[in-house]
Amino acid sequence: MSRPVTPAERGLCEFRNITIEDVTIVGARRVFSAVGLPEKPIRNVKWVNVTADAVKAGVIESARDWTMKNVELRTTEGKPVQLINCNNVEPPEVTRR
Repeated sequence: MSRPVTPAERGLCEFRNITIEDVTIVGARRVFSAVGLPEKPIRNVKWVNVTADAVKAGVIESARDWTMKNVELRTTEGKPVQLINCNNVEPPEVTRR
């Protein structure tokens, strides 16, 4: 692709309208590792009925409009999910195991 894309944002991938539902996670190192771009945040993600057992909760960066319904994280660290450059992102409940 030798032709420039204008505006530049049109050349970036976009992740949006995602639903994660009825999932059980066991023995993970990290539950969240979601990093979007400031120009194209990861948008409209719904987490429903998710239970996770991990070492760390992880990080969500450059995201917008995330909801968590019946989401429970149990981690060794017990620290919350790190939110960076997020707008209207509802963090899940994190408990120490």
